[in-house]
Amino acid sequence: MTNTATPAQLPAFRIIGLHIRTQPATAAADIGALWPRWFGSDTAAISALDDALYCAYHQYDSDYRGAYSVTLGKKVAADAPVPAGFAELLIPAQDYACYPAPGEMPQAIVQVWQHIWQNDANLPRRYQVDFDVYPAAATPAVYIGLRT
Repeated sequence: MTNTATPAQLPAFRIIGLHIRTQPATAAADIGALWPRWFGSDTAAISALDDALYCAYHQYDSDYRGAYSVTLGKKVAADAPVPAGFAELLIPAQDYACYPAPGEMPQAIVQVWQHIWQNDANLPRRYQVDFDVYPAAATPAVYIGLRT
């Protein structure tokens, strides 16, 4: 696993998926429970643009030590309808630090996040939206939104 981030600038995009609110003390269990809910939901009702799955972290109370929201979903067109039981999230255009997460899931993503918390404390994080992306045929990655 590489712990080196590369800069990325992404345009705004929208995801539709399942939403929860969590906090650091319960995040592993809460987010862990979100995945089986996703795979047990009628995700075919979402008009996804591709097969990638996004896990977005947003609505931070403060920073990584406070409560935040998580939306697990698919990228959709700006005008895609939101099916019953799902929520939408607009991921804003912003600069990111992109950390690839090759390896066995979910351990590879967990290791990247641990690296960020332990070694990249000086990142100028924006705490608006960060996300993991799980492309169907490529290496997953963590995108950390940055202040510019």
